Amino acid sequence: MLCRRNNKNMVYLIYHTLSSYTFLLITTFSSTLFSTTTRDANEGELLGLIKDLDYAFVSLHLNTPQTLDAWKAKFINNDSMAICGSDKGVLTVWDLGLENSDKAPSTNASPMVSILDTTKKQLINCISSSSADSIVAAGNSVGNIYTFDLSTNQLLNEFIAHSDIVRDVAIGKNSNLLYSCSDDKRILVYDIRHKNAVMSLQGHKGWVMGISLCLDDRLLASASSDSTSNLWDLRSKSCVQSLSTSPSEVWNVSFEQSSDAPRLASVGEDSLIQFYKPISL
Repeated sequence: MLCRRNNKNMVYLIYHTLSSYTFLLITTFSSTLFSTTTRDANEGELLGLIKDLDYAFVSLHLNTPQTLDAWKAKFINNDSMAICGSDKGVLTVWDLGLENSDKAPSTNASPMVSILDTTKKQLINCISSSSADSIVAAGNSVGNIYTFDLSTNQLLNEFIAHSDIVRDVAIGKNSNLLYSCSDDKRILVYDIRHKNAVMSLQGHKGWVMGISLCLDDRLLASASSDSTSNLWDLRSKSCVQSLSTSPSEVWNVSFEQSSDAPRLASVGEDSLIQFYKPISL
């Protein structure tokens, strides 16, 4: 894997270059990064932001005759594999370490490992995997969520969850709980083992676009088209803080991992990546 920065155009490349194919992730933007010490007791501390985001894209080029119509992609198994979701309700698992296997490149062996079929021909809009990459979850365009066992490629659960498109899914640290958000303005939590919903978080006035977990899954952040990022205490099942610095939609959030006081990053319609230091529980 290689990261490269072009100072003039701020081009970042992260990719695997292998003997038979290349997996390429490119993010391109012209930007200005700065910090601020402005503090608001009600909205947390804004640590910094990146301005003028232009575009980002993902491309998967494989030395196969197949055409991959992928909408979401995720590295798994220590970046040795990738899983992609399509508009046909199918997830495809790819081996990114084929050149280290016993199959010689000259045999034109396909790097496709397996296909996980939801049996519903709906767009896969989001993908998540457990910390051990043993379980994969996927949400589709009509509100359903599916979980798969990667060791057997078997469908474990189908949750008829939301009444609108599922925007994001996340599997908890112990792989027992599954979190999702949707355009129906709700965040739902499911018990994967018992196949039932155990929590519903409501409070956003717009679509809930993204979620992120931290602090051993005690704190959840959500991004919404209502221009806010909310912080939820999952023990009390309540919103403990709402972050908003602009009237623009917030499209996604992500916590810094492995920290007792994790920072939060958000990105939205205003072309800004904003960084916050949220409250500690």
